[in-house]
Amino acid sequence: QVVAQAAAELERVRRELEEQRQQELEVLEKQKSDFETQQKKLLESELQAYDRELEAVRQRETAEAEKAIEELAKKKEALIQARKQQLQEDIARKNEVSAEAKDAILQRHHEEVRKLALSLDAERERQRAALHEKLA
Repeated sequence: QVVAQAAAELERVRRELEEQRQQELEVLEKQKSDFETQQKKLLESELQAYDRELEAVRQRETAEAEKAIEELAKKKEALIQARKQQLQEDIARKNEVSAEAKDAILQRHHEEVRKLALSLDAERERQRAALHEKLA
């Protein structure tokens, strides 16, 4: 009988230990799940912050590029106006020059303005392409 009681007691202790182990495993699984959930939320938060920062940088660079393009357009207009003023002054000084000479001066002026406009437009497009490549 003592052996039977000892065996029964041993079996009871084994079941209690098994139940305790099972409960501890469940607690560990819950802690693991909670930790993974917390880490996932933290990662998502960090990714959102990074996306916001990236968007802010993109907007800032776009604004800077647009400002540079606008300044280039203003510079283009100022140069064209300066060329026109120079032409008018040349014509005023050479008022006695023949019609052919005036036409030649006008033709030369229009060609210079056209080349200047093309050059400035090409620079603006180069800057715009650089911006698009940077943002891509």
